[in-house]
Amino acid sequence: VTSIDVLRGYRYVCVDMVSIHPHVATTVQIGDTVGLHAGAGKAILAYQHPSFVDEVLKEPLSHYTDNTPHNPDAIRAILERIRAEGRWVSEGEITPGARGLTMPIFGPRGAVEAALTVTSTKARIPDSRVDELFSLMRQTCEQIARDMGNRPAN
Repeated sequence: VTSIDVLRGYRYVCVDMVSIHPHVATTVQIGDTVGLHAGAGKAILAYQHPSFVDEVLKEPLSHYTDNTPHNPDAIRAILERIRAEGRWVSEGEITPGARGLTMPIFGPRGAVEAALTVTSTKARIPDSRVDELFSLMRQTCEQIARDMGNRPAN
């Protein structure tokens, strides 16, 4: 499943989704909103102003699964890692058993307003394929940024 998620307030909304493997179950569907502390949201949250991050993390943080991060300090550490690497791999944070690969999409003036996510199972996205898939995703994010008239993703 490939999705585009867009910042909406202190949450993100899934605005488009393509599934080529109907047997891959995902919890999030088009139109659903999810907290920025979980899944793809962290790739958007990582690039927001620190005061915005503080506002998001002071709100009650939903527990979608046992793997959903909910400790603000731990989430801040994850956000630093995302900024350093430009990507995030989530493990069952929203859908049990799902693995999500997410990259930010840079919008106007270089702001991150959206993210591209590929979701499947760890068996279908083994560690040995993560770098290859992120390389393809980076190309897609850069093309989306160009189509929007913006600079490519880092």
